[in-house]
Amino acid sequence: MSEDASNPSTPGYRGSPNDSGTATLARIFGARAVAARAEGRPDRSAIFDRPARLLAECARNPHWRCGLYVCPACECRKAKRYRERMETRLRQPDASFALVTATLATDALRAGARVLSRAFATLRRRRAWTRSVAAGEQHMQVQRVMGGSRRWNVHLHAIVELRSDASIDGPALDAQWRAILDASGLRGSFHVARLRQHWDVYPDRDVARIVSRAAFYVTRRKAREVAELPSAELEELLRFLPRQRRVSRFG
Repeated sequence: MSEDASNPSTPGYRGSPNDSGTATLARIFGARAVAARAEGRPDRSAIFDRPARLLAECARNPHWRCGLYVCPACECRKAKRYRERMETRLRQPDASFALVTATLATDALRAGARVLSRAFATLRRRRAWTRSVAAGEQHMQVQRVMGGSRRWNVHLHAIVELRSDASIDGPALDAQWRAILDASGLRGSFHVARLRQHWDVYPDRDVARIVSRAAFYVTRRKAREVAELPSAELEELLRFLPRQRRVSRFG
């Protein structure tokens, strides 16, 4: 399999302080700030202005890290660290793992994320979970839904380590997940896939790198996609992300 090291969608992408995606987002945020001032919305202008300045500096200065949740370069660095940490665990001999995805659809981003977190905590106390799963790591992601009945798809991906000789009952967990969400008036789904043959080899200058597709999928970041959001929803996302814990380990 070939690799384009300059493409942030590839598992081996390392990110760059001068990443053109970061510079592009800086210009987009700056334009949104100007438009908000022209509309007489100083509150929205302030929300866009700060990330525009930080992103511009991150794109210009090779020694600067803005650390913003919407910065492609910084998010790629974080994703790489998380992926490598997860791959260390996946290399344990004689251990079995599964990929878990839990979703819900919501119109209120912050409230939906709160329900997602609490519902997953509730599910992890159920017997169908505890008898099968020993530990894991979860990563929350947010995606705008175009043309759906709800505006946001709030979801998490997790890689879980299974107990010795245990099987995980995906349909049972999906049914329980839907029942938990019903109590909050929301809909969602729960998917489980056992991990098999998930390692890929990528050529490098000196030695080939071995990357787990599953770990890359769970830890990947989609900072570039925020540029496509309308200003109102981008503002909602910018107010939401800094206060949100998106990565956690359990077990």
